[in-house]
Amino acid sequence: RRSGPLSHSKNSTHLLHGVVKTMVEYNTKKTYEEFRAVQYKVQFVAGKNLFIKVTNAVRFRNKAK
Repeated sequence: RRSGPLSHSKNSTHLLHGVVKTMVEYNTKKTYEEFRAVQYKVQFVAGKNLFIKVTNAVRFRNKAK
């Protein structure tokens, strides 16, 4: 089976920021103070693959008291 081609880069939406941040925080078990999805591309195969460019991912560090 061949994979479909990648779409052209598209600018990210506010909804995509939240979804991607939530997924990354869940999978890495870390919290990010700043996290912004900038662009994305789509590839259709048996399902849909998303390639997401992220910038300004700054990990939040809890301050010890």
